[in-house]
Amino acid sequence: MELILKNWQYVALLVIILGVILVIALISAKKETLPYRKKKYLLNKSERNFFKAVAPKLPHEYVMYPQIVMSALLETKTAKKDFWQFQNKINKKIIDFVIFEKKFLEPILAIEYDGPTHQRYDRKQSDAFKNKVLQTVGIQLKHVVHSENMNYNAISHEINSILQEIKNT
Repeated sequence: MELILKNWQYVALLVIILGVILVIALISAKKETLPYRKKKYLLNKSERNFFKAVAPKLPHEYVMYPQIVMSALLETKTAKKDFWQFQNKINKKIIDFVIFEKKFLEPILAIEYDGPTHQRYDRKQSDAFKNKVLQTVGIQLKHVVHSENMNYNAISHEINSILQEIKNT
């Protein structure tokens, strides 16, 4: 005890250093909060109904996936200096549904489910861009306009007819 009293300055310094280390450790351990949360559903109710009605009626050699980002379907072929200018245009564009041939997952047909938001000017611009790009690369695009009384049998028949036409070409 006498040793501690004689060297109290060193003990005080040691306590301060340990306190600082503890504070730094607590700050570092604090979890970073990110502004994200899990979505309850991938698709809205109308899109889910469309998917549940149409996907099972596709011919067995096809499969349909929802919410496909365009950059997953397309390659940007341009000079290196221009790459990101064109890549960024497709990185955030989403195709509502894409039908792939099942064996190698080759994209065959893109489907845009046009709900009420597709009447907005910005959505019309986005749709025009998607139409142009997909036409350029040879992926056919079908627009399905939402209505309260969707005839899923007729839509499925039309999609299957388009798939048959594509297969025959």
